[in-house]
Amino acid sequence: MEQLVVDRKLIGKNLDKIRRQCGVPLIGVLDGDGQGLGALALARLLLASGVQQLAASRAAVAREVLDVFPRADVLLLCPFLGEEELQCVLARSAAATIATLRDAAVLEQAAEEAGVQARVQLLLRTQPDMPGLPQTQMGRAASLLSRCSHLELDGAYTYLREADLGSEKTLREQKARFDAMLGQLQADGVQTGLTHLAGTYAGLRYPFLAAGAVRVDCGLDGRLPRGDKWGLTPVGRLDVTVDRVLTLAPEEAGGKERRVAAVRMSGAAQVLLSHRLDGHAGLLRLLDRKPAAFWNGKRLPVHSRWGAELVLLEIGRQPVREGDVVSFPVRPSLVGREVERTYV
Repeated sequence: MEQLVVDRKLIGKNLDKIRRQCGVPLIGVLDGDGQGLGALALARLLLASGVQQLAASRAAVAREVLDVFPRADVLLLCPFLGEEELQCVLARSAAATIATLRDAAVLEQAAEEAGVQARVQLLLRTQPDMPGLPQTQMGRAASLLSRCSHLELDGAYTYLREADLGSEKTLREQKARFDAMLGQLQADGVQTGLTHLAGTYAGLRYPFLAAGAVRVDCGLDGRLPRGDKWGLTPVGRLDVTVDRVLTLAPEEAGGKERRVAAVRMSGAAQVLLSHRLDGHAGLLRLLDRKPAAFWNGKRLPVHSRWGAELVLLEIGRQPVREGDVVSFPVRPSLVGREVERTYV
């Protein structure tokens, strides 16, 4: 047996902590299969917790959510409008991201032909080599929007390139550019609506970036890119069955006889764990810094891997038996979709 167990209550507690700390409405980002929690499952939890807007980079994910929650407010974060994105906006009422003047014109024509109003948000470019409308096009954007009778502007946003690298100066410069671009649009009569710059980590660490909303793109699983000062709780564990219990001879165990339990781990979990045991720590955030499993509340350190699929746990004198279940604290987003998921 191998299954990912996710605690809904802990996700809800993490969401509440992020909401209180940021002090603004939250936008639930469903990318990465719902941050490893399952896109549809996460959407259901976020909507039940009072989150008013969801966001997804892929039209397929937005469609899946809108099929189940047809009244949900979903923003497509994709910075271009292909046929799939157009259909999601026109037929499912998702909000489109407008990153170029051409896309605005294309969507206006398509909405007019379909006889619908299309909701949009502007993506503003606040750093070179990033997608979005540059500051030099704010006047043209305002003029075009004033002529687009089938587009409804819901908001404007940008991305922060160095949010998790600790460069506060760069972030303040980006926010200043963003504010200046909003000011240009508003001076030309554009009501920009909801504004958002920050993801979870930036919103928590730099309150001045909160703006009108924060995109919750991580943290719900209790993990953040650079440490956690806000008391978030890990929500996932990987339950695996003990395949066998054996004793390693001194020559097999670094000079000392050891009792170990062998557990079989398939898919991404085994591969990533193997990288960690081989010393490639930068490739693995699946497990905590000191890899271990837990059995009846007792910590069982990882000893090594054995062959292609088995991982050995040091059990000492613990009465672990074949068929027992041990649990690895994991980051759900790094567990492959082939692993069964259970929500408790």
